[in-house]
Formats: sequence, structure tokens, C-alpha cells
Amino acid sequence: MPPPRPPSPPADDAEVVQQPAALLGKSATVVASFAVVVHLALGLTVAGYAEPPDEILALLVLGVGFSTLLWWSCSGAPRSRAFVNGMEAVALLGASTGYSLTLLFFDVHHHFERLVLLGMTFMAVMRTTVVPSRVLRTLVMTALMGVPLLISVGIAYRSYVPQPHDPLSYTHRPLVMVAWTLVWWSTSVGICGFLSSVLYGLRRQVRAIRKLGKYTLAEKLGEGGMGSVYRAHHAMMRRPTAIKLLARGYSSERALARFEREVQLTSKLSHPNTITIYDYGRTPHGVFYYAMELLDGAT
Repeated sequence: MPPPRPPSPPADDAEVVQQPAALLGKSATVVASFAVVVHLALGLTVAGYAEPPDEILALLVLGVGFSTLLWWSCSGAPRSRAFVNGMEAVALLGASTGYSLTLLFFDVHHHFERLVLLGMTFMAVMRTTVVPSRVLRTLVMTALMGVPLLISVGIAYRSYVPQPHDPLSYTHRPLVMVAWTLVWWSTSVGICGFLSSVLYGLRRQVRAIRKLGKYTLAEKLGEGGMGSVYRAHHAMMRRPTAIKLLARGYSSERALARFEREVQLTSKLSHPNTITIYDYGRTPHGVFYYAMELLDGAT
């Protein structure tokens, strides 16, 4: 008989992804909005900068809209991890498509694909460093972001006219430009995959350090004379739990005995106005702790 499947991760696990996704959406919105302002300023001051300007502006605003959608949807109420991952994919692919399509309206002789490449690389690296993600997901998401860019470059350079006085301009054929764009973006995918591997591994180490047996620590709730109290969740049970850790400065036998006596005396109380002690012990690093009932209310 196969062993029972573990329960789904608690809401705190989804928040590990939701808050960084909201930060990614917010940062991308601010940077892209600044790019829109610069584009408008150049269009008004530089003759022939963008023809036709309306289509380019609409696509830039579309990219900002997708970033804002990610920011808005991942802010506020807790969301499931599947919802956050889905919104992240929609926002990144939608924004990259909008920015890539602007190449169809810029003068191809100005080589604006370099600017789009730089902006999208920044967006991909920022996503990798901010949002916790497995290496495979990072590689797939980053690679998919480059698909509309490669297609747009290939279509845009079909209208490129070589300059007789510039022999290098004859190398700007669609296939050549797509190939060089692919080299750039493949490098970006590899860098993002490497960063994801390093950062995801570090995050897993931090989470392992914050585990006390079957309990995983979340945010700190308070701090007293002898220790700190953290919100925590049990690997199997879904009840609200608080963990109190003895401060590192109280490692003497006397302090440990006092802390253990506090646990034992509290566990004997059965009044409705007292908390319930669930468990106590020591971490692999020798830190004494006990788990207790977590109640919402005034401090």
C-alpha cells in the first residue's frame, strides 16, 4: 500500500512566491512607465524618431499594463501558488510580446532591437533574482520570453535595405539578425538558469535552517527577555502554532533549567485564559524551544 500523500503546503508557502511576484510587477511597472515617458519626450523633440508613434505607444502601454496586472493581482489577499505562477507567466509573456512587436514599427535601420534586448534581459534577470523558482521553470519562462522577440526581429529585417557605403549593412539579413539575437537570448537564458540554481539553493538552505523538527518558522511575532516568538506551521497538522526560542545569550545550565521549568509549568495549566503547550525540545544547533497555541488578538 503506497504511503499517504503529504498535505498541500500552507498559505505561508504561497506567500513566499506571491510577495516577490508583486514586487516584480511593481518594479517592472515603474521601469516600463519611465520608458514610456522617455519615448513620448523623444517623439515630441526628435523629428522622425518614431513613425508611426501611435502603434509603438500602444504596445509600450500594453507591456506596462501586463506588469501592472501582475502587481495588482498578487497584492492584497493571499493567493494560491498556482494562481501566482499563472499570473506571472501571463504578465511576462504578454509584456515581452508587446515590447517585441514595437520592432515592427521602428525604423529598422536604427537597430532598436538592441534596446528591446537590453530591457527584456533586465526584466528576465530581475525576475530570476526576485521570485523564488526552480531552475527548470526559470529556463522555460526565460526561453519563452524570447520567442516573440526572435519572430519580430525576423519580420522587421525583411524590410531592411543595405547601405551601399556600408559593406557590413549587407550582413543584416533576417536570418543573420535572428541568429545573433538567438545567441544573445540563449546567453541570457543560461545566466538566468545559473542565478536561479544558486539563489534557489540558498533559499532552500535558509528554509532548512528555519525548520525545528516538523515545524517551520515564519515571521517573528515578538521578543522578550529570554527569547523570541515566531509564527510557525506543522508539517502535518494545520493548527496555528507559535514557537518560542531561547535567546543565544542564555545558554547556561541555569537558563536552560529555568526555560524548561517555564514550559513544564505552563503545560500543566488548563484554564480557558491560558495557552496550550504542544511540544518542546532542542534544535540540532542546541537551541531550546517550545511550540504553543497561537491566538489572534491584541498584544
